[in-house]
Amino acid sequence: MTVFSPRHDDAIALELMIHTDTDDAVFVSAGGLRSTAVWLPKSACDFEEPIVYGRAQIIVVQAWIARKRGLV
Repeated sequence: MTVFSPRHDDAIALELMIHTDTDDAVFVSAGGLRSTAVWLPKSACDFEEPIVYGRAQIIVVQAWIARKRGLV
């Protein structure tokens, strides 16, 4: 599912654990712990494959939101 163009200069690829999602956002963590998970708007993400709960996946995300959410 491509939501924004990953060609933006400020886009970075992160390996994140997917815990759950809604129509508009995905609940992810960098370390796999649900207690440290944060919500990311899907509009700020590019998923390389379909969302699968409980599995780490590469997500291309705008760098500013990754920094704001403490993922980098």
